[in-house]
Formats: sequence, structure tokens, C-alpha cells
Amino acid sequence: MGRGTRAYNLATGVHLNKPTKRERFLSGEKGARLGKAMATLERQVANCSILAIVRLLVLSGARRTKIASLRWDYVDVVPDVDVQAHG
Repeated sequence: MGRGTRAYNLATGVHLNKPTKRERFLSGEKGARLGKAMATLERQVANCSILAIVRLLVLSGARRTKIASLRWDYVDVVPDVDVQAHG
């Protein structure tokens, strides 16, 4: 055994909570406030890439980690129709 290691698992016997499925939605008021804040940031020449990511998160409902790992070859883009993720 090396320095800083244990001969046993410290997490033995720890009971984890069962994961619960959650659905969260922005209220109309919160959605409007977010849209207004993002429009203000766009006018102030904020980082448009960040704003696009936030828009994608809000509109898709995808998890942050899924968007962070998204690659263009996972996405089919059909002009003026739809964007669907694969993978």
C-alpha cells in the first residue's frame, strides 16, 4: 500500500438516495426576464458564443454536460427546419 491509501473502502455502508426524475420549466415571467437579459448582453457585445450556449440549454432542456460534450458531427442541421442531436 502506498502513501495516502486505505486498505478498505471508506464509503462501505453508505446508503445513497434513490435518484428522482425531475422536470423543471421556466415560468413565462422568468423566461421573459432571461430573454431580456440576454438581449441586453447581446447589445453590449458580450461573448455571443456563451449566449448561444445558454439559448441551446434553455430551448433544448439538455443537460449542461451533454451540451459541453456536443460535437458538430453529432448534429444534423437542416436549414430553416430543425436541429436534432445524435449520440
